[in-house]
Amino acid sequence: LDDLTMVKAVCEKFSGPFASIVIGCIDNRDLPSEELRSTIEDEGRQQVRYLSRGLVLLETIAGIAPLLGLLGTVLGMIEVFTVIETLGVGQAQALSGGISKALITTATGLFIGIPALVAYNLLNSRSEGMILDIEKYTLLLLNKIIRLQNKSNETIELNLHSK
Repeated sequence: LDDLTMVKAVCEKFSGPFASIVIGCIDNRDLPSEELRSTIEDEGRQQVRYLSRGLVLLETIAGIAPLLGLLGTVLGMIEVFTVIETLGVGQAQALSGGISKALITTATGLFIGIPALVAYNLLNSRSEGMILDIEKYTLLLLNKIIRLQNKSNETIELNLHSK
C-alpha cells in the first residue's frame, strides 16, 4: 500500500495521460477485474481524446488551404477571361492582374497546406506512438493488479481506441 501511495503521489506530481490512467488503476484496484478494465478503458479513451486534440483542426487546415488556393486560381482565371472578352487578347497589362491573383492564391494555399500536412502527420504519428505505449503499460499494470487481486494468472485485454 505504501508503494501505491508513492506511485500515486508521483503520478499526481508529473501529471499526464499515462499518469491519469495509473491513478485510475490505483483508485479502482478493488473493483472486480472486468469492471476495473472497463473503468480504465474509459479513462484511456478520454486520454486518447486529449492526445488527439487539435489534430482534426490541423488536418482540416491542411486539406482546405490548397482548395482555397484553387478557388482563388479559378476566380483569377475568370477575371482573365472577362478581360479577354472585354478588351481582347492584346492587353497583356490588363490580363496580368487576374493571372497574378491566380498564382498568388495558389501559392498561398500551398504555403499553408504543405506545412500543415507535415505537422499533422508528425503530430499524429507521435500521438499514435504514445497511445500504443500507454496501452501497453496500462495493460501490464492492470494484469499485475488482477494477479494480485486473485492471486492467479488471469489476464485481460485492453482497447483504448474509441469504439
